[in-house]
Amino acid sequence: MRLRNLSRATAVGFVAVGAMLSLSTSAYAADRTVNLPDGRGYFKHTDDGDKFTVCDTRADGAGVTGFLWRTVGGASTVVMTVNDGGDGGCDSKVYDVKGTTQYKMEICWPGTNDLVCRNSGYFSES
Repeated sequence: MRLRNLSRATAVGFVAVGAMLSLSTSAYAADRTVNLPDGRGYFKHTDDGDKFTVCDTRADGAGVTGFLWRTVGGASTVVMTVNDGGDGGCDSKVYDVKGTTQYKMEICWPGTNDLVCRNSGYFSES
């Protein structure tokens, strides 16, 4: 009986630790993908090698652009831009995501009347 109570307490402890880690305000660098609505394209970060890939997945005459934003001291700047559209395949660039600096990926499609953008939220390497 005592072992069963200990097992429950251990399980509850693991759940609590997992919940605390998932509520962190900034995610650590890892593979991530930001998708545009209606399957128009995506912006993918591959953590191993810090490769950023942008893919235009609709032949609608409008390409897509991925932006990598870096935030330092509350000021955000675009540190890399990758465009894709009008050709076969995707386009990629490498950018070294470093330390505790906050980054955000954003992908935009110019659309017919309105600019449509989606972002990843902030993340860092550590």
